[in-house]
Amino acid sequence: MIHQRGAVPVLIGLVGILLGMVAGPARVFAGPITIEKVSEAFDPKTSTYTYTVVLKNTGNVVVDYTLTAQPYNDKDLDANNKPKDAATKQTKKINIGGFQKTTVKFTFVGAEGKDWKFKYTDLYDNHGKFVTGDVGSFSFLQLPPGPNLNALLAFPYPFPFAVADAYGNTAEFFVDITDQHLPVGWSLANFTPTPGQEFTFSFGHSEPISMLLTSPVATSIGQVGFVRYDVVQPDTGFRFSAESGVEVIPEPSTWVLFGFGSSLVGLSGWGRRRCRESEAAPC
Repeated sequence: MIHQRGAVPVLIGLVGILLGMVAGPARVFAGPITIEKVSEAFDPKTSTYTYTVVLKNTGNVVVDYTLTAQPYNDKDLDANNKPKDAATKQTKKINIGGFQKTTVKFTFVGAEGKDWKFKYTDLYDNHGKFVTGDVGSFSFLQLPPGPNLNALLAFPYPFPFAVADAYGNTAEFFVDITDQHLPVGWSLANFTPTPGQEFTFSFGHSEPISMLLTSPVATSIGQVGFVRYDVVQPDTGFRFSAESGVEVIPEPSTWVLFGFGSSLVGLSGWGRRRCRESEAAPC
């Protein structure tokens, strides 16, 4: 009887090679970087405004990106068509591992540390190509509990910088409702402009957007309802996302009229408007 030493290891090695051929090499892919969360805080005692952005790498390779933030308030424009009341742009270099998250903070102090109304945050890859951007947030519309709900939210939607830079100072847009997260009994009774219908406005101006949330049943403390929608510029394909909604709280806060279970609130909203386009100009 002849013993073949090493036959078993050789066989195992052959099986491993065959399995490797079937499975193939590990796939390496650079997934998109997304702005997952944005939060802000203003400290009036120290005149400090802090803007925090959480980024997520959806690919499995390490990537380098550049993030910029520039808050602004004033709609009045200077000679370069930029807001007169704007902070100095801050830029940070970011390195994100595969499937990892990272948190980036921007701090504005002194004359630039105010409670800014709009916050432009743009994300670029290491080749200077625009990836995505965030345009800031509105506050919650907060209401006390009542026997029913009849809440009208109305707020101005400013013309996006990205469209002005890439397309022109006047453009057509339409609204695309993408999701509704409403408690049982709540409904979206009206949305203006009518979703799917185009409207036109110009840079330096705002488009009034409003939505009516209603419910025939009593509201209770802790309930939150919101509607997600995109403002779309069809010629460029740019989409600017938003969330607007209502939170029921113990004490009245940002409400104007509340009687017999109804409320009417103007020029108030909640949500984040975010532009998303791989080939877009900065927001």
